[in-house]
Formats: sequence, C-alpha cells, structure tokens
Amino acid sequence: MKKLLLLPILALSLAACDEDKTDDYPPMVTEMAVMESDASGSISRFTTDGGRTLSLVTPYTDVTPGALWRFLIGYVLERDGRATIYSLERVVVVRDSTALADVRHDPVGFVSAWTGGRFVNLHLTPKTKGGTQTWGYVREGDYTNLQGGTTYRVALHHRQGSDQPAYSAETYVSLPVDSINARASAADSIQLTLATFAGQRTVTLPCVAQ
Repeated sequence: MKKLLLLPILALSLAACDEDKTDDYPPMVTEMAVMESDASGSISRFTTDGGRTLSLVTPYTDVTPGALWRFLIGYVLERDGRATIYSLERVVVVRDSTALADVRHDPVGFVSAWTGGRFVNLHLTPKTKGGTQTWGYVREGDYTNLQGGTTYRVALHHRQGSDQPAYSAETYVSLPVDSINARASAADSIQLTLATFAGQRTVTLPCVAQ
C-alpha cells in the first residue's frame, strides 16, 4: 500500500476566478480528497472522501511517480464532468508515532472532528510563527464497544518544537483508519484524545463514515 506523503506536491499554479464573470461559473465545491500520481509522474484525477473520482481538466505533471497526496480541494465541476481545481490546502496525514521515545502532547485549538472515507479528520488551529511542527498519533489500547465492534484509543502526538506560538493557523489533520485496522467496519470506532488550549478533549468517531 502506498503511503500518503506529508508534504505538498509542489508550488501549484492555480487558476483565478474573474470577479466580473462570477455568474458564468458553477459553484465551487470544497472537499477532502486524495490525489495519486501514475508511473510517469502525472496526476489526472482525484478521489473525494465520498468515493467520487473526478478527472482533471488540466493534469499536473512532473511530480513524484506512484505516490499519494491528501488535500482539501476547492474545485468546479465542468459541464463535461471533469473538474477544474481552484484551491488546494495541504492536509497533514499522521502516522503511528507510538514507538517514539519522546512523545509530546503540545496544545492546539480544536474546531471540529469527523469521519470521511477511510479517514478520521480534525480541523485544528495550532499557534505558529511559520515554523515546522510535528504530528502523529499514539496507540493507547482498545476495548469492545456497545456495537460489538472495537474502539481503538489513540492520542494526538503534537510537538510545537521551536515554532513560536505567535498566531493561530487553520490546519487540517487526517488519521488513516487503515493504519489502525485495514479491516475496520462500521461497528468499529476511534477514540482520539488531544491536548487543547482549553484542556484535554476526547472525541469518538466511527471508523467508517455513516
């Protein structure tokens, strides 16, 4: 299975809407999605968390071959069924950090959490000065839930590092359910605990979107 990369593809050149002709454009849709490059290093489509695969009007080329990326994508569905991308926002995909010797739980601002596709997603507002912060998750056990499935207990690993907490930044974080259990069903869930500026917070979300 390919690993989702944690960094942006490259400085993508995005089209800009003409404010004088907004009535000519269909509404822009914003969704979490995964992009995959082929063996030649081209991206010609993306798949949303709802399971819809859309071809791009203008494919991206000269990227890392055979890799996956995750973005919050703003796009317009054209009349021919293809998509034109107008915005891309990187999504941090967290990996299992349980084996790290120095796990941190530095606080963040919490906005929301939800399950989309095979991901548990967080909308956070960490404080930053434009530096680098480290993200991951730590396994803390599991138990049988009332639905007869398994609830996996995890904690967000967040290291502020040397990045000064100057201002809040919108950040989206995704935890791949398959990295916990590739066979997780609708009866299974993830109980995620994170440190926030308002204190510890725990959210429990289904492994499969309802």
